[in-house]
Amino acid sequence: MGEITVTFQDMMAFFGIPIDSPLVTWTDDRDWLKSVRDLLCREPPPTAMSGGVLKLKWIHQQFSMAPLKDAQTQYHACSYILDMIDTTLFSDYSTNKVHLRWLSLLEDINAYSVKS
Repeated sequence: MGEITVTFQDMMAFFGIPIDSPLVTWTDDRDWLKSVRDLLCREPPPTAMSGGVLKLKWIHQQFSMAPLKDAQTQYHACSYILDMIDTTLFSDYSTNKVHLRWLSLLEDINAYSVKS
């Protein structure tokens, strides 16, 4: 028996949703390296990053130890949340890489930090 490919027409028939508008696509030309530097305060080597994808191994190596200073806690929290987003909430076929599109969700983490 051959493989079955699900088409937009199949989805339209199954869900009863009309699909008759143009396809929406875009490219993200964000500076991913700057985003990583800003939110994780570290610069990954070229071998750890490819386009908008970062190896989880690098994140684990950088943030496996508890932060030494309170100022570093935010970066550790961002790396942990990024790992959780990729491996738990939005996991995909890649078990060793995280797409950096999730970093934008962490940009306002300071707004929610507890002030003492």
